[in-house]
Amino acid sequence: MEALATSDLEFLLFRRVLSLRRTIVFISLLILTASIVPACFGQLALTDGEGSHGHKSLNPTRTEETITLDGNLDEAVWGETPVSLGFLQRDPEEGQPSSERTEFRVLYTANTLYIGVISYESDAGAILARERRRDNSLENDDTISIVLDTFHDHRNSFLFRTNPLGTQYDALITDEGNTINENWDEQWSVGAQITQAGWVVEIGIPFKSLRV
Repeated sequence: MEALATSDLEFLLFRRVLSLRRTIVFISLLILTASIVPACFGQLALTDGEGSHGHKSLNPTRTEETITLDGNLDEAVWGETPVSLGFLQRDPEEGQPSSERTEFRVLYTANTLYIGVISYESDAGAILARERRRDNSLENDDTISIVLDTFHDHRNSFLFRTNPLGTQYDALITDEGNTINENWDEQWSVGAQITQAGWVVEIGIPFKSLRV
């Protein structure tokens, strides 16, 4: 791949889904990397369908501010960061607008990728959050899953998943999703909390954990 200029490096969000009943968000980020340092991030492009590229765009924010991962998004820079909206359902009505509002933000420093998600829920009492064991699949909880294809080969990626309690699950996906190595563990951090309006997650992933 030809080396990219700083302004050319893109995050591509190529699938955005939200279930109707529960706030289950699946976010896939494709990070195009070449002969550049991880700190040089440019545009975040969101697409309207799997396999398409670039219908919406969001610029992640570079910051030197210390981010405390406590599920509050109360650092000033979060309020200055562009917000991604317009998520779509996967189930039960695939392709339809999500039943609940979801806000998605991206920050980065020289060393770390930060993702902040607010999952609004009209009935906060219906939020499912029970599992606290690391590397449990969290299939019975509401979850946010992030898939990072750092090599832009559409075959291999890193999966990070969490629930409203901040429980961590990660896995290495290879061979176009045919192989999932759940024994793969990397360093990353999560802060989460349930609020009256829904639940909030802050995720910090060191670039060294992404092999970029």
